[in-house]
Amino acid sequence: MKIALLGFGTVGSGVYNILKKNASKLERVLPEEIEIKTALVRDPELMEQTDVVFTNNINDIVHDPEIELVVEVMGGITTAYEYVRACLLAKKSVVTANKNLIAVHGVELTTLAKLEDVYLYYEASVGGGIPVLRPMVQHFETNDVESIVGIVNGTTNFILSSMEKEGLSYEAALKIAQEKGFAEADPTSDVEGHDAAYKLMILTRLAYGVNVTFDEVAKTGISGVTTAHMKMASENGYAIKLLAKALSDGEKVSLEVAPTFVPANHLLAQVHYENNAISVTGNAVDEVLFYGKGAGSLPTATSVLADVVEVLRRKVNGSAVETFGRVEGPLVEFSPEAATSSYFVYGKGNLEEAPFNGEIVSNSQGEFGVRYTALTASELAKVKEAFAHLNEVAIYPILEEA
Repeated sequence: MKIALLGFGTVGSGVYNILKKNASKLERVLPEEIEIKTALVRDPELMEQTDVVFTNNINDIVHDPEIELVVEVMGGITTAYEYVRACLLAKKSVVTANKNLIAVHGVELTTLAKLEDVYLYYEASVGGGIPVLRPMVQHFETNDVESIVGIVNGTTNFILSSMEKEGLSYEAALKIAQEKGFAEADPTSDVEGHDAAYKLMILTRLAYGVNVTFDEVAKTGISGVTTAHMKMASENGYAIKLLAKALSDGEKVSLEVAPTFVPANHLLAQVHYENNAISVTGNAVDEVLFYGKGAGSLPTATSVLADVVEVLRRKVNGSAVETFGRVEGPLVEFSPEAATSSYFVYGKGNLEEAPFNGEIVSNSQGEFGVRYTALTASELAKVKEAFAHLNEVAIYPILEEA
């Protein structure tokens, strides 16, 4: 099967390298060879000589009858959307690692793929090398999904782990992450929770059939996390992690991305540096944890190729074409209320009494910590108002143990 790549950067080159490195095994286990015929790049003249034809014209791919499948790994939304749509209309299956594209246009593109009787798969869009989306569609089909809670951004987990383990400030940890290539020069998308929000949108759509917009996902980034917050968390039996959460009561689902106090004995508290982990709880299977490398050339390319191989096997076996994900109506309703009811309040100063029956768990050396459980949205608003006049107050969600 001849395929094309849209992009030949970190992930695109990873796809190429895996096919070359593991060629002898693939020859034995695949029903036919996967050959990269063409790759779309900005400037073909700058590319090293390979057996791949480089082009900067998308029409060279769209109108090539030999190319059956296109792998989109160029990133972004607008141009990627135009190119993927053109490929689907040309009756070419598409595999993409583009979380932004799928989060924003996934429903439309899935519908188009069904109409054109081609595949649209995107396992690599969430979790990099972790296989989580296909199990979400298949394994959890018979369960009501009660919660999805995950560390889905390697950049922020690297920063927070560096702060926790090495005592670094946020600024120092970010600088190291940038030097190691884990963070972009402009880290806004990662550190402000945007990347995690896009991934949560995809997980929510697959688990609950609910299509939410980016603006509907409550987002708080990690730039306000300090070493003092880390110390307070540790002293009270918590680790701070940026969590993406979808919680459902069977009728509604609430979404949230926020730095969260995670109990130290929880599995997610043990996930460090660039690793990702996603916990999915079903009403029958209980909790299932997916763990591994959440980014990187070869881990992400592994998930991309898993989708390519799935298309190849189904084609050779004559299986009916299927798309990846729900396009039917929602299983539950979206609720804009917070996906948390327990909170930890940190502040500077001495606290004699915690408002609204909060539990004072720390109150020394000019710092205090107060824990709240089972707060409604209106009660949380009152708590925030009560602490507003105090110095350097930070309010963190607490991950409630099942």
